[in-house]
Amino acid sequence: MPRSPRRPPDPGDALGDSDSDSDLDPGPARIPDHVAFALASSDPARTDPGDARPDLRGLVDGALAHGIGWLTLHVAGACPPAPALRTAVERLVDAGAGDLAAGVRVRVAGRREGPADPALLDLVDGAARRTADNRALTLTVALNYGGRQEILDAVGALASSGGRRTTVTERALAAHLYQPDMPDPDLVVVVADERRVPDSFLWEVAYSEFVFLEGPPAGVGRADLDRAVAEYQRRHRRFGGIEG
Repeated sequence: MPRSPRRPPDPGDALGDSDSDSDLDPGPARIPDHVAFALASSDPARTDPGDARPDLRGLVDGALAHGIGWLTLHVAGACPPAPALRTAVERLVDAGAGDLAAGVRVRVAGRREGPADPALLDLVDGAARRTADNRALTLTVALNYGGRQEILDAVGALASSGGRRTTVTERALAAHLYQPDMPDPDLVVVVADERRVPDSFLWEVAYSEFVFLEGPPAGVGRADLDRAVAEYQRRHRRFGGIEG
C-alpha cells in the first residue's frame, strides 16, 4: 500500500511567540497530521528522576484536541523502556485500566523477533486487536524498534521480493517498512537532555520538522505536545526546497 502523500507547505505567515492553546491556529494546514515522540533512551543504565511521571493519556487527549490524525511514541529500542515509561504504556493500553480514549486505534511498529520486553509487546498487540476498527486517532507504539534496523530490514525484504532483477526506488523500499501505510511524521518531538537526531524513523523523517524539548523522556506530557505544536505553527516548511 503506497505511503500517504505529503501536504504542500503552508505559505502563510508565522504565528506569534505565545505557547498558549488560544494562540494555536486551528487551520488544517497549521496542524501536523502526524506527530512522533522520540522517547527511547540510548543509555540502558540511565535512571530517570524519581518524580518523573509520563502522562501518555495527556498526549493522546492533546492529539485528539488538536485534530492530529497520527501519534507515534518510540518508547524502546533494543533495550527495555525506562520503568516509569513502561508503566505508563502498560496503563495506557491495558483494557482493565481504561486509560485509552475512545476512538483511538493502536498499532505496533518494530521487529517481532527477540523483543527486549515480550510481555509489553503482547499487551500492545492485544490493544491493537481490540481497537483495529477505530479511526479518530492512530496511536503507534514503537517497541524493539530502531531506525537503522528498519531500513536494513526493508532492504532485505525488497531484495527477497524480486530476486536479482529488483529495481530499487523510494516507493519500492517504503513499501517494505514496518508500517508502510503510515504517513511520514510532520513533526518529531525529542524529549531529552541532549540535542541529536535519535534512531527513530530515519527513513521517514527526511522532511520532518524537529522540536527539541529538554527534560527526562519519562516526564513527557500534554504540555510538551502543546509547546511542540505551537513551535511547528511558527515555521514555514520548505520540504527540502530552497527559496530564492
